[in-house]
Amino acid sequence: MAKPTWQMTGRVARLWAIVLAANVVGAFAVSFRIAFTGAVPDVLQPAILALSEHAVNIPPGDSFFRAIPAGVLIAAIVWMLPQNQENSFLIILTFTWLISAGDFTHVVAGAVEMAYLIWLGKLTFFPALFGFFIPVLAGNIFGGTLIFALSAWGQVRTELKPEPELCPNLGDGVN
Repeated sequence: MAKPTWQMTGRVARLWAIVLAANVVGAFAVSFRIAFTGAVPDVLQPAILALSEHAVNIPPGDSFFRAIPAGVLIAAIVWMLPQNQENSFLIILTFTWLISAGDFTHVVAGAVEMAYLIWLGKLTFFPALFGFFIPVLAGNIFGGTLIFALSAWGQVRTELKPEPELCPNLGDGVN
């Protein structure tokens, strides 16, 4: 944000795409294990199904708006952890509890429920993608990037030293 360029935007987008893809693959692997391996007792499967349907069967517009606070909260975790490593477990636990208690939607956590329903044949690809995944991803990006990052940038921007190429007259005595 201190030195925005299209190249940097592309790098960040590539990093996010790799991380998101890895998380989605992991979500599908975990949900497969939950659905088919006996790792979770059969008696719990109806509860998992109900929770998954609740998480995924929200209208897309509502999913988007419920995803915004989750994006802000996850960004807050990332912002806080470097300064609070000794309390990292408590921070993660608290903020993920807030996401759950607020009934907010998050694309990575929700991907497990989405994949679970896909494995069971209760959700098909296009409704999963356009009814859940894309609206939640967009809301998380809006909350985590636009709202949180711009708020954080607003707090520290005056503390950053200007780059000479951004301020060519800096240091030459000209005001």
